[in-house]
Amino acid sequence: MAPQVTKKTTMKKRSIIALTIVVILAAGYFIYASMTQGPAKMKNLKAEHSLTAVDFYSEYEMDETAANTKYQNKIIEVQGVVESVTLDEESKPSISLRTEGFGVVKCTLESSEGNSLDKVKLNSTLTVRGECIGMLLDVLIERTIIIEPK
Repeated sequence: MAPQVTKKTTMKKRSIIALTIVVILAAGYFIYASMTQGPAKMKNLKAEHSLTAVDFYSEYEMDETAANTKYQNKIIEVQGVVESVTLDEESKPSISLRTEGFGVVKCTLESSEGNSLDKVKLNSTLTVRGECIGMLLDVLIERTIIIEPK
């Protein structure tokens, strides 16, 4: 003889199914939100190193491998004299800081920083914070924000 299905058993099964669906939807939402959030804003990050553009570029010129180990993919603050303000290939604004070497420290601004360019004047001293990505003739800093024009 088959067991008898009661209203109580049916309600329990429906409740379990409904709860399972809610948990799956909530988990899906949190996974989606975390994947589309993007990297943390640079203004909320603390710099691991702080130095002048001249010293920064010199370290790369002397020993690129050691400099990459020390700075690459790390948040740094660099102070230097503005040599130029340009748009890169993707129309992102960038600031070049003068060095004593062949190249410059090229700082590509974070998208929200584009409107800060009006503060930047050629030959003025500027402090920026960003993520070092290495050297390709110039030392490159991405996701840069302007900390302080002097």
